Amino acid sequence: MDGFVHRCNQVQLVHELLKQVVNMTRVEAVEPIENYQLKIRLSDGRHGIFDMKPYLDIGVFQELKNPTYFRRVKAAYGGIVWPNEQDLSPETIEYNMRQEVSPT
Repeated sequence: MDGFVHRCNQVQLVHELLKQVVNMTRVEAVEPIENYQLKIRLSDGRHGIFDMKPYLDIGVFQELKNPTYFRRVKAAYGGIVWPNEQDLSPETIEYNMRQEVSPT
């Protein structure tokens, strides 16, 4: 019986983890705008501006200083990515995004 209870607890844990993944906020759309900023729309309906300038002198992100390359950003894997594998997680975007308020 203990083995059965242990397996039930494992199944419940996996179920809870899957619910978190399904409900995770994702980047649905990204648009490069002036001054190394990105216009972001999240899966929960929020939208705002993410400033990439603080990242531009860090390692792999230095390539984003090229305006043509910077504009090649895409929403993927829940976050944002560029062709040479620079990426930011949805959590980073969500935490650091300057949220815009929709007019009501």
